[in-house]
Amino acid sequence: MYAFNLSTQAFREITSSITPANLTIDENANLIVYVASTTRKVYTFGADESILTDIVTKTIALTDDEKGLPIRHLAVTYKSGDAVTVKVWLENEIVSGDIQPGTTYYNNGYTKVAYNGNDYATTETFEGVAGKGTYVETGTGTVELYMIDQDTGAAPVLAANNSTQTRKIGIHERAKKIRIELSTSASTNAVEINRITVYFD
Repeated sequence: MYAFNLSTQAFREITSSITPANLTIDENANLIVYVASTTRKVYTFGADESILTDIVTKTIALTDDEKGLPIRHLAVTYKSGDAVTVKVWLENEIVSGDIQPGTTYYNNGYTKVAYNGNDYATTETFEGVAGKGTYVETGTGTVELYMIDQDTGAAPVLAANNSTQTRKIGIHERAKKIRIELSTSASTNAVEINRITVYFD
């Protein structure tokens, strides 16, 4: 059986000891299967399956103003048995010459971005260095701001918590657009993302 990942636009194979005859969902949106060939029973499918959670938002347009809006922080309301890694991209295109020291950038689509003696492939990040404001790109894409939690100076990770809670992630940057990814390592724990809120100054 194969599942389609909406984020990567690719199929992956799912292997299981259960050979389904029919699939449907129950009242809680859990996948259930009917096995006709052996037990003729209905099973909840996935209870023992190891699943990687990966939720990526569409690009969210915040404003048409060329200066963007000043984002103070994000607030993510969630419940998860595993830690949730949060990646935040402010889709302001950063042109060569505008790289700032101490700021993290993301290669969105270029085959390669050459910066400060290193090459960065698409989806890789790099940090600006003093006196090195330019980069050289190969292919088609953009260089964008990749935001760590500015309040902690670290990549934002939501701690595992089986009760619904809200975690704030400091942004403190202007942006016209934003995109957010939330992911966990493979596990059998459920993940609920209830709400993502953007707060402005």
